[in-house]
Amino acid sequence: MHIDDDQLAFDVDLPLPESGGGVTSLDLYGRTQSDLELRDLHLSVSSHQMARFHPLFGKLGVTPAAQLGSLPGGTEVLVAGVRRATNTPPMRRGRRVVFVSLDDGSGPVANVVFFHNAQERVGGRVFATHYLLVRGRTRRSGAKGVSVTGENPWDLLAVARQSELRPAADHAAPDVPSKPLAHHRKRA
Repeated sequence: MHIDDDQLAFDVDLPLPESGGGVTSLDLYGRTQSDLELRDLHLSVSSHQMARFHPLFGKLGVTPAAQLGSLPGGTEVLVAGVRRATNTPPMRRGRRVVFVSLDDGSGPVANVVFFHNAQERVGGRVFATHYLLVRGRTRRSGAKGVSVTGENPWDLLAVARQSELRPAADHAAPDVPSKPLAHHRKRA
């Protein structure tokens, strides 16, 4: 074999060792392409990792992040997504505020704020899961700014497992509405 002067050559023993095989049917059983990508690459390239939850979101009445901007302040909502960021900046008076950014794949990220009083009630659940379902109320900040004041978080994976085990008429975790929020409720 002739190698040009401008081409790199590596001294490799031939034959090359086996690469460890490919994906077998046993590896695929019960898994989606996204599951395999998340397992092996720690990211999903074929679809958003939340796409598998979208049917559950419809049953629970989860508001897509892309629609939060159209809701008035004080509207009760359920939001869900994969945690993209968590911040606990220092605050005056020593009370901790937790900011969580959730990505549901619908567009902009939902920003959820847990104030001190909510944290006392929910404990570490806000930090304990990668996939969150949150009940809260919209909070407007300017013409286009909107966030959600979090009142109660759940582990979305646990909610999904429970919904698979329950009869079709009851798809909710404790305290999550068993029927979708047919209309968003404005605080009275």
